[in-house]
Amino acid sequence: MSACREAKNELSKVKVQAECCRKAEVYGLLLFSRLCDGVVFRTEYENAVRRIAEDIASYCSVYVDLAFPGRCEGKKLCAAAIQYEQQRALVKEKFKAEFDEAPEGIAQSIFQNDCCRYAFLRGAFLAAGVLYDPEKECRIEFCTKDEVLCDDFARIVSGWGYKCTISHRRGSFVAIIKDGEALEEMLGMMGATKSAMEIMGGRIVRDIRNTANRQKNCDTANIGKSVAAAKAQIAAIEKIENTYGLSTLSPELEELARLRLENTDMPLSELGGLLSTPLSKSGVNHRLRRIIEIAEGIEEK
Repeated sequence: MSACREAKNELSKVKVQAECCRKAEVYGLLLFSRLCDGVVFRTEYENAVRRIAEDIASYCSVYVDLAFPGRCEGKKLCAAAIQYEQQRALVKEKFKAEFDEAPEGIAQSIFQNDCCRYAFLRGAFLAAGVLYDPEKECRIEFCTKDEVLCDDFARIVSGWGYKCTISHRRGSFVAIIKDGEALEEMLGMMGATKSAMEIMGGRIVRDIRNTANRQKNCDTANIGKSVAAAKAQIAAIEKIENTYGLSTLSPELEELARLRLENTDMPLSELGGLLSTPLSKSGVNHRLRRIIEIAEGIEEK
């Protein structure tokens, strides 16, 4: 089951007791489903559409039609609608003060208490939210056809401390929140505690994977550098051997050069241990650089 479906199923079961929170949740449902405008709301989330219909019908004392018309693009669709104009008028009358305060945006008066914020977010998410797989990306989106509503939503949510950006996508406006810690807190306060824990687990898995990949890339790069350095050292030694002979080198350089030819893949630290007078890795590296400089001098001549 997708992370989004699990979150919506979980939120569909949340019991709302406070009247202020019931109102805030239904307000969020109405704005982001646009049912109060006579629009048919369609979704693939059956539990979510049932919750939307039940909440609006119960709070506004209207009849909300539910239908399950079939599949579209491989997805099972569910639909909700307030079919009759007089029923939609009752909904608008129920929220007359809020619609008068903000005809196109979000009325601030709906947020009587802090709990109302998360009730509103729960309604908005059930109607138009998308939650991505937390193991791949920490991201939640709220989609709407209304630009003013999207702008207002992003401004209000940002004021609550959640960094929210806006994107325009295929005729819709999308409010996006990416911060993992913010998503954990938001989902938890909305009532999706299991989904919040999965966000946390997904972040941990992703962080471990990223750390492992960085370490792997670092190790691969170091191996590549070591191989390239060894090739340059051997090429330099062979040039000296083929030109003047290794015996023309100083005794300490000649000994190291011969050891390097015999142990082409050996790390410098181990190579230093084979010398008659053992050397550290840096000491071996310094002598090999001198050998390379001598070979470069031969090339110049």
